Amino acid sequence: MGEWDIPHFRSLLASTVSGDAEIAAYETKLNVAGRPPSSLVLNARKLDYGNTQPTRLLLAVLDVTDSLAGGKLKDKLLREKAILLQEVQHRVANSLQIIASMLMVSARKVQSEETRGHRTMRIIR
Repeated sequence: MGEWDIPHFRSLLASTVSGDAEIAAYETKLNVAGRPPSSLVLNARKLDYGNTQPTRLLLAVLDVTDSLAGGKLKDKLLREKAILLQEVQHRVANSLQIIASMLMVSARKVQSEETRGHRTMRIIR
């Protein structure tokens, strides 16, 4: 019990009640015994119905725990994808270099000087 008794949040609510401020996108962690911490975004504003008592607040609480975890996972997967793409590009470049070397060796084995020159020009292009 008392998970919501956060001094800074209580101070923000008091400012909202007095009409001095609104809470806009206040991020906090909520620790409940036996559960992993939750990431919450809180918004609050005073509802003004004239001079009626008691003062009323509109409080919106959004649990963004899963969204944050999903964003971190997405970032991790994008980094892994970039690394894999670099690896594929490196392997393709190496394979093309081997193929070009093999073609050059084959071109040198040709007997005719004219054919050798023709094949070499094709490989270079």
